[in-house]
Amino acid sequence: METGLGPKLAALLDCPLGEVQFEVAWALTNVTTGTKLYGAVLIKLDVHEKLVRLFRESTDHSVREQVSSVLNPLKRHCGHSQIWRPIPHRSATR
Repeated sequence: METGLGPKLAALLDCPLGEVQFEVAWALTNVTTGTKLYGAVLIKLDVHEKLVRLFRESTDHSVREQVSSVLNPLKRHCGHSQIWRPIPHRSATR
């Protein structure tokens, strides 16, 4: 994250290709296993909003599952607030 990768990953979430969406979500899952600071950076970049949109709009189950794997650690890192209300729980991906 120190190298400025966050904004690049956030921008790639807008790619319409499911394979790219999956890989970016996978990379973000690895980022969210880091420190609270990493989670805060992602929130500041509105990554959570893009992920929620992707979760809702994607018809690819693997993309939705991977997105869920990013959102859950972000919730833990950044606490529960109003921004998390519209975010589905992992069980909603099944």
